[in-house]
Amino acid sequence: MKRLLYTVTALLLAGAVGYWLFGMTPTRGEAIRFGFWGDYQDYAMWQEVVEAYRRHAPDAAIDLEYVPGTGEYRRKLTVWMAADTSPDVMLLQDEPFPRYLANSTGGRPVLLDLTAWTRDGGPGGTEPLDADAFLPTAWQSFGQLQADGWHVYALPVFGGNNLILYNRDCFRRAGLEMPDETGLDRTWSTADFLALCQRLTLRDETGRTVQWGFDLPNGWLYWLPMIYACDAEILSDDLSAYVFTGPEALASLQLWYDLQARGAVPMGADLGPMNQSVAFQTGRVAMVSQGPWMLPLLNETAMDYGVLLPPVSPSGNRGTRVTWDGVGLAGRLGRDPQRAAQAYRFARFLASDEASRIYAHWQRSLPARRDGLEALRLAGPANRTGRFVEALAFSRFQPITLYWDEMDEVLANALGDLAPGDATPEQTLARMAREIQQRNLFPIRWPDAPPANPEAAR
Repeated sequence: MKRLLYTVTALLLAGAVGYWLFGMTPTRGEAIRFGFWGDYQDYAMWQEVVEAYRRHAPDAAIDLEYVPGTGEYRRKLTVWMAADTSPDVMLLQDEPFPRYLANSTGGRPVLLDLTAWTRDGGPGGTEPLDADAFLPTAWQSFGQLQADGWHVYALPVFGGNNLILYNRDCFRRAGLEMPDETGLDRTWSTADFLALCQRLTLRDETGRTVQWGFDLPNGWLYWLPMIYACDAEILSDDLSAYVFTGPEALASLQLWYDLQARGAVPMGADLGPMNQSVAFQTGRVAMVSQGPWMLPLLNETAMDYGVLLPPVSPSGNRGTRVTWDGVGLAGRLGRDPQRAAQAYRFARFLASDEASRIYAHWQRSLPARRDGLEALRLAGPANRTGRFVEALAFSRFQPITLYWDEMDEVLANALGDLAPGDATPEQTLARMAREIQQRNLFPIRWPDAPPANPEAAR
């Protein structure tokens, strides 16, 4: 009896491990597996999208393979791809896409080339895809220029750009006018931003801070709007050289440093176990750098908030990052034309105008199709969703290369140590360049000439 119990337990454990590693979701016949990440609202949104697809294809069987969190999904997708057991249709981020594509060469590609279907029309009478129906940055994020032309490996569905969200109650407590009424962000500078953060920082009679003006992001990626506001760049236009080295780059690090030195942002254990989302909703921090993916939660809690454009740079430019997600097909489907056709019809719907309207309704992203943007603009107040649509005019490609993860690690670690008493902006700038060089990620391009002794800034 005990041996039987051990055997059953082992089988259950093996089944659980196999489910996690290889996505052994119970299927209904020839169901198409769809893998994606997100929170519970994302899951509900995808359920709505699948139900809409079934109205067009009543016999379609779609199994949702949901993984909470982008980090966990990326780890699982790596295992899936290595084992050639990826979902038939999978949601992909643009940051790791070059690495997926690099693994798609050779005898066993991990992503199916969709070029012929998007250009000439696909199975089941699906029409060709007009690249002009999509935002340029979205369409270009999931393809590759090859000797015979542009090749498509995923269909863009939605994305987002980083702007500054603000808690209107925090402005009221500080006795400040509402930004959407004054239009303060139309021409403001990083100096104006710093001054506003200080005015929004409130202390009680004992000197204890009860409200901070801003919460620094966890890493450099959500700091890109401020980097651009200082006329700095991370990589050269052709992504071949590291250029975050001159006085403009130093100015963006100085802003990060000054926010801490002037007490306008929480540091260390100031917020305790409270994460940024809770701190923002409860008014402990007045402003955060975030994207539209935060809006569904804020709307659900009926929070009074607005959205600001990032500051304008000294040269009169403004910029922010835009990131896109797309749906790709598992490379192994090239060996199964019938299943590939079923998967493509579903993926094609996910990149349709009808699906875009659903994405817009949930307000968690910018639809990749142009026609979906007006639906998003109308989905919320003008000082919310409309600002994200407006910001597309100056939203830029992220500096994505095959070495994205390595560069991210270098920049995030150095920026995380930039604080009064720990590291100066000059030391941080030199450390970033030194580690990029040590890892042989990119050649370093200095504005004039490299410092005589870059190691002196350790």
